[in-house]
Amino acid sequence: MYIKYSDFTGVISESDILLMSRDEFINGGKGIKGVCISVTPDGNEPIEVAEEIAMTEPITQPELSTEERITALEAENAELRAAVEALISGSTGGTA
Repeated sequence: MYIKYSDFTGVISESDILLMSRDEFINGGKGIKGVCISVTPDGNEPIEVAEEIAMTEPITQPELSTEERITALEAENAELRAAVEALISGSTGGTA
């Protein structure tokens, strides 16, 4: 069950999730430890969309050498770090 950040008293059950907005997270919520947290732009419950994906053929990727895999993972890591930093700083730029 989701517990809104405004209703949080410091303790929730192990099965509950603390729900907060991006601003609530930045302005104090990020310091909360030991609780499952869900952050949404407006602090409302996330909407789960069931998407049916039909795959006719498995997607195959070429085999990469260890060095190529490391380079690809480092590039992906840099992209993910930039995306997280943009979310934290409130930036709207980036890729979709």
